[in-house]
Amino acid sequence: MITSNAVHLQHLRTLKITPQLRQAIGLLQFNNRALSAFLAIQASSNPHLKLMTAGDPPTGGGADKGKAGPESPRGAGLGGGGQASGASDWRETEEGVASLADGLYEHVRRQIDLSIRDPRRRAIAYLLAESLEPSGWLGRPVAKIAAEAACPVDEVESVLAILQGFEPTGLFARSLAECLRLQAIEAGILTDTLALVLDNLELIGAGKIDRVARLANKSPDAIMDEVKKIRRLNPKPGAAFDSTPTPVTPPDLLVSQTDGDWQVELNRSNLPAIRVQDDVAAGSGEKDLLLAEARWLEKAVARRNVTTLTIASELVRRQRDFLANGPASLVPMSFADIAAAVGVHESTVSRVTANLMMATPRGTVLLRELFSVALPSQNGGGSISAVAVREEMRRMIRAEDPASPVSDEAMAAHFQGRGVSIARRTIAKYRDLLGIPGSAARKQRAELSRR
Repeated sequence: MITSNAVHLQHLRTLKITPQLRQAIGLLQFNNRALSAFLAIQASSNPHLKLMTAGDPPTGGGADKGKAGPESPRGAGLGGGGQASGASDWRETEEGVASLADGLYEHVRRQIDLSIRDPRRRAIAYLLAESLEPSGWLGRPVAKIAAEAACPVDEVESVLAILQGFEPTGLFARSLAECLRLQAIEAGILTDTLALVLDNLELIGAGKIDRVARLANKSPDAIMDEVKKIRRLNPKPGAAFDSTPTPVTPPDLLVSQTDGDWQVELNRSNLPAIRVQDDVAAGSGEKDLLLAEARWLEKAVARRNVTTLTIASELVRRQRDFLANGPASLVPMSFADIAAAVGVHESTVSRVTANLMMATPRGTVLLRELFSVALPSQNGGGSISAVAVREEMRRMIRAEDPASPVSDEAMAAHFQGRGVSIARRTIAKYRDLLGIPGSAARKQRAELSRR
């Protein structure tokens, strides 16, 4: 018997994720504001990078508009041209921002301008400011903000420490306990016992005073004295600014109609542009490295802009009925549909549409809101999007007789009569998403209003 040893070789193709590739992928997820902050941080540490000011001449680079049709751009150079925010005003153009002089964001921004002179630290400060919640607390983990800024967590923490010294005390806290602790420190009332109480606010809220007393080796009355001190503090220091609307991020893309043709363009008023300067003095080896990084980043931003405009143009081309008629005309569409049409991976479409806002005749929308699943149809009829179904449900309920509201069963039968396969439980789920109570509750509310 003859035996042989067979050697099986398997060729594995893997993509090495280099730091530059990871950064390029990350750029796809940035909206214009986040990109501005990121580039300001990069320019602060690379003398070969210059952020373009509004008065700087364009460096060339092609159109920044795209038709919502087959001629959508596939490679127009969008990286360096146009007029955009620069080193002195990269953080904010003010156009389209709904905030009054005394709003929380404006209040914080003025303090940043007065307190932080270093451009890099100021850029980080603005990323932190954009993460403020109406309560005044920080709404995102520091680690995520550091990743967005492409800088160490420790550096963001050091800037955060400055911002936590702003008035009113408690702003930029990462939790209720930290908010109250900052105020207690300022008031000079932070003791070991009060610190322990702040560390166990959940137990206090649950009424377990005795347990906290045992942890502190104090009497329950002593713990209640500390709780009374806490009640005099302000758990939501940002709430004083509630009379002013939260700042609205300017749109990243603009859509307009000319002669019946929909046009998409990048919003240059808040889109940063960079210029590479190769005549900056530096050590020979260091200069070569920094210059290469600057040129790579310029190209990466240009690719980001081209990809963004290409995907947005295809979205608008497919959703022209939505732009003309509203949500009821939104057609079913998936990431895979757009990816196949423009020649990119589905994950690229997902990243680009995650955070970008587009100003349309139907209001400013998140690109991702233009996607909707297709509900199955009967008898080979045309598909309808889930968004369109929800919009029609809203109209049906708005037009119903309050004394005889439309039931979920009736709405399901209505759509099934139009050839849409949809179950009553799906109707109920969509109704819950719309924040509309059931027919029985709506009828009861109508009866109470007539009394």
